[in-house]
Amino acid sequence: MDKFNRIKRSIKGSITKLETFVNEKTVVTDTSSIKIKVKLKEIENLQTKLNELCEKYYEIPDIRDIEEIESDLDEDINRLEQREKHIEQFHSEHPTATSLLDFCLYVDDLIAGEDIVQDALEFSRGAKQIMQKTGMVLRKWITNESDLMDRWKQEGIDTQQQHNSISLEYNLTKVLGMAWNTAEDCITVEIQSLLEFLSSKRNTKHFILQ
Repeated sequence: MDKFNRIKRSIKGSITKLETFVNEKTVVTDTSSIKIKVKLKEIENLQTKLNELCEKYYEIPDIRDIEEIESDLDEDINRLEQREKHIEQFHSEHPTATSLLDFCLYVDDLIAGEDIVQDALEFSRGAKQIMQKTGMVLRKWITNESDLMDRWKQEGIDTQQQHNSISLEYNLTKVLGMAWNTAEDCITVEIQSLLEFLSSKRNTKHFILQ
């Protein structure tokens, strides 16, 4: 953290000095055209340097933003640790559900699968029971198996609404940022936004980290 602050102070100091130099009224005693051109060139170079420094300065993240991110991460880690401890308590009662919850939870998304509808139903029942006791409700369950979808609805499990149309547009859901077509059971990656992002060609560390 201190490193970020030192860099920002250093760059800000350079910017202030350059702004003072560029804006001050310099008296040129020798009015020869060559010396005037040299002076103008120096100012032009300094202005370019000033612009570069400004760009670098504003790309450095604010220290308060970093501290806020760290605080949020600590809270998330705390929550995950508590959830794992709670899941372990149900291992003897729901061994399959606890194992899948342990390995298939991604932040707030649960992605798992079974080969048999009945097994998938048993898992969803166990997962629902375990998570409800932690004060969390698993919502928007979705599957590519219509029979399982019907069973969920019968048991009052919150399911994601599906459209009757077979159109690709209406049967897409997001799985970790990728589009899942439940009608055809295939996953696709949309790259248009990525291509637009890369087309700006900003060669900076901040841009690459995005």
